[in-house]
Amino acid sequence: QAEEKARIHLSIDGTMDETFRADVETLRWSRASICDHFSDGTSVFETALKLLIGECCVEDIPCISIIKQGDDWYSLGNRRLYAFRLYQAVRRRFGIDEKLYVPVMFDQRP
Repeated sequence: QAEEKARIHLSIDGTMDETFRADVETLRWSRASICDHFSDGTSVFETALKLLIGECCVEDIPCISIIKQGDDWYSLGNRRLYAFRLYQAVRRRFGIDEKLYVPVMFDQRP
């Protein structure tokens, strides 16, 4: 039901610069691999760790640009997606089994 809510939420017609929230599990990878560091030198693992220890929160991380192909939503921010999924996986390992909704924005490329 939450997954369906995320998909419906993303399909709202509005201005393309609106930010929405999506269940991290509904987003697909747009590439087969990622670099292990962001352009500022921060590691993807360190970002997930900061989320886990409360040094930052989901809202502190820039939203993920997404595109739709067919019925699926693809992330253009695969490092952020990986950090969020790692964060969610560790929380689940310790008994916190909640959906993780992250900020996303429609990519405006033609």
